[in-house]
Amino acid sequence: MGGMNIRNNIARIGATALIGCGLVATSVPAPQVVHTYADSAQFIAPDVWVEGQDLNIGGEGFKTADGTSGSVLALKLNKGAVKINGQDYLEIHADEAGNFSVAIPWQEELHGSVSVDIYLLSGSLKDGDVPRGGKAATVTI
Repeated sequence: MGGMNIRNNIARIGATALIGCGLVATSVPAPQVVHTYADSAQFIAPDVWVEGQDLNIGGEGFKTADGTSGSVLALKLNKGAVKINGQDYLEIHADEAGNFSVAIPWQEELHGSVSVDIYLLSGSLKDGDVPRGGKAATVTI
């Protein structure tokens, strides 16, 4: 439950800051749980990726099979067809509680696209990790 409060606080602070700048808070998509895995791990991402800006994503409950440490995940865009800063995937290390928060840098290759598929994979980068895979989200650009 603790994670929820932190996220709500960040969302509130963010909205307040935007209103202070004269921007309409509703123009920024709120992060939402977009994919829940068999082991209850949850992937969180916004609906929209604003061109030229980082995409802030997160996860909760991404732990190894024995539950003692966080998973190591590979995040791919369009199954790896779109490179992330020249790499096939972005490597993400969840903390001991299985949580992570990361910004995916905007890739110029996405310019002109209407959406991008985010694939999240685990199980191969760390021994004893829970195998997860497939499309975690489709984000509109």
